[in-house]
Amino acid sequence: DLGVGHMLFMVSDLDAIMSRIRGAGLKILARSGEPVYLNPQVRAVFTRDPDGFFVEFMERKEASPAAE
Repeated sequence: DLGVGHMLFMVSDLDAIMSRIRGAGLKILARSGEPVYLNPQVRAVFTRDPDGFFVEFMERKEASPAAE
């Protein structure tokens, strides 16, 4: 099952990581091929490494302070 055993990397620029994933000829494992938003501040993508192991890259943006 997807996500049962995988390695997670927290990253600060998921768009740059996605570009490198695609440049390496790897596939993003989402129907849309785009990040999945877990909430408004967190998005993630899964791919597989060359050995077939699941790898997740997750980006967490700091919540914007409320307008005063």
